[in-house]
Amino acid sequence: MARSEVHHRHKATDGASGGRTNTADSPGFVDLSFALEPQDAVVVRGGVLRLDCEARCDWPVSVAWRKDGVALSSFVDERRTVFPNGTLLIRDVVHARHQRSDEGRYQCLATAEGAGSVVSRARVTVAGPLRVLAPTDPASSYLGDSALFRCAVLGDPAPSVRWQRDGADLALEPGEDARLALLPSGTLMMSQLRPSDSAHYRCVAQNPGSARTGNEAELRVLTEPGVPRGPALLLRPSPVSAALGTDAVLECLASGFPSPSVTWRRGDELIETRNKKFSLLGGSSLVIRSVTDDDSGTYSCSASNKHHNVSATATLTVLVPPQFLSFPSSVAALESTDVELECAVAGTPPPAVRWVKNGEDVIPSDYFQIVDGGTLQVLGLVKSDEGFYQCVAESAAGGAQATAQLLVREPAAPNAGVPSSPADLRALRVASRFVTLSWSAPLRPQGALHTYGVYYSQDGTNRERSVNVSEPESLELTVSNLKPEENYSFRVIAYNEQGAGLSSSVLRVTTKPDLEVPGRVRSVDARPLSATAVGVSWEPPLHANGPLSGYRLLLTEGATAKEQVRRSL
Repeated sequence: MARSEVHHRHKATDGASGGRTNTADSPGFVDLSFALEPQDAVVVRGGVLRLDCEARCDWPVSVAWRKDGVALSSFVDERRTVFPNGTLLIRDVVHARHQRSDEGRYQCLATAEGAGSVVSRARVTVAGPLRVLAPTDPASSYLGDSALFRCAVLGDPAPSVRWQRDGADLALEPGEDARLALLPSGTLMMSQLRPSDSAHYRCVAQNPGSARTGNEAELRVLTEPGVPRGPALLLRPSPVSAALGTDAVLECLASGFPSPSVTWRRGDELIETRNKKFSLLGGSSLVIRSVTDDDSGTYSCSASNKHHNVSATATLTVLVPPQFLSFPSSVAALESTDVELECAVAGTPPPAVRWVKNGEDVIPSDYFQIVDGGTLQVLGLVKSDEGFYQCVAESAAGGAQATAQLLVREPAAPNAGVPSSPADLRALRVASRFVTLSWSAPLRPQGALHTYGVYYSQDGTNRERSVNVSEPESLELTVSNLKPEENYSFRVIAYNEQGAGLSSSVLRVTTKPDLEVPGRVRSVDARPLSATAVGVSWEPPLHANGPLSGYRLLLTEGATAKEQVRRSL
C-alpha cells in the first residue's frame, strides 16, 4: 500500500484562472484525499477480510472498489459488503484455482463528482499451505564445538519457526552469551556443545494458514579428541536487506579446536560488539539494531584460533522507503498549452515512479511523457486531460504517492480590443523533424504586441500544441520535435494587453522523410490467436533509407502499463 500525500498548492498558467469556481458542472479545485486507506493484509481461507477506505472531500464524493483492475460491482457476490463509509468486508475468504480467488490487489477509488478520482491500493494475501523444501539433516560435533540445524520451509507469508528437542519446545535464552540461538532464517545455531545437547531436534513452522512439523534429526555430541583443528565456517554470512529502523542480523558460525574467536569488521574497521548498536547473537552472528541508511555496506566475519583464520563477507542493504523531494502542484492551464507535474523521489533501492490519472495508469506516449525520473509532462492539453494525477513511487522498501489536480480552461473569446489575425503564414524551411515558419504582423495590432503564439497539430490527433516566440517583434519561429513524413496544421495568433487576437488561416505542411532512419511501418494489425498468443502483422515503410536490419515490436500490458519489447527479423 502506498501512503498518500496530498499537497494543495494551486497555480495557474497562461492566464488560466487558479481560483475556486464551483458550479454544478465544474467544481474547480477541490481537496480530495483519504482519511483512511486500505492496508496490505494476510487472511486465511474461510476467514473475514476487512479493508478500510474513507475519503475526505469538500465536494460530493463516492467510494468504489476494484480488484486487479476489475470493478467489484460488476459481479454479484453475497459474501461482500461495502459499508457507507467505504469499508469493504468479504466473508468466507476463498483461495482456490477453480474459484474466483479473493487474493490480489485491491483498489479503493474515491471520486469527487465532476472533478475526478484518486486511488489507494492494498495487496491481499490468502495464507497458503507451507511447503518443506528439504529435510533437516542429522549432525555430529565435538564437545565444546558448534553445530546447526536448518529449517527449510517455504510459505506465503513466510512462517515463524520454533524448535523442539526430544518432542518438547526448546527454551532459548536471550542475550549474546546464550549458547543456543534462533536466527531469522529459522536456523538453530548451537555453540559450546554439552553432553546434554545430544538429542533429537525438529522444527515447527507456522503461518496464519497452516503449520508444518519437520522431521527429527539427531545431534551427536562426541568426545573432543584434542587434535588441533583450524577454524571452519559452518554458517557463512549472506547478503541481507533490512527495513529502515529494524534490526539486522548477519549470520555466522564457526567450528574448530581450540574454539575459534569470532570478530566482525565493516570494511577495515573492527566492530565493538558489546554496545547499544552492535551485539552478537549466539556468540558469533552480528546484530545491528535500528539500522539507518549509513549502516549499509560490506561486513566481514572472521574466525581464528592459534592455527589459522578464515573469513567471509556479505553486504547489508538498508531499505529506505520512497521519500518525496518535490511534490506535484495542482494547476489550471489553457487548452493547447503544455504543463509539467513535478515529482522527484529518493529511496533505497531507487523507487520506480509511475503516474495515475483518475485511478487509471498513465501510459507514456507522445503527449504524456515522464522526464527527469518522475516529472510528468502533458503536452497539448485538451479538456479530457482534467482530473487528479497521482505520482506513485514504489520499491521493495514500500510506497508513497502524492496527488495534484489539473484543470483545463478554454481560451477566452476575442474581444474588440485584441489584434487582428496575422497574415501571410508560410513555411520557410521544411525538414524531417522541424518546420521554420514566418508571417506578417496583423493589420490592426490594437496597441503594442506582447508575443505571438504558434499553434500546431498532427493529423489524426485531437491535440493542438502551442509555442511562443522569444521576442515580441519576431515574425519567425522554428517548431521542433516533429515526426518525419507526417501532416501538420499550423496557425498563428498575436497577443496584446487585452489577450489573444484572431487566428491566422491554417497552413498545412508535410514533413520530409528522415534520411538516416527508416520511415514508419504501415498497416499494423493485431489479432488474437489463442488465450496466450497474439499475431501481429505490418507492411514495411515506404522509405527504408537502406537495408532493414530488423523490426522491434513493443507491446504494453493494460493491467500493469509496463512496456515489453519483442524482436522480429
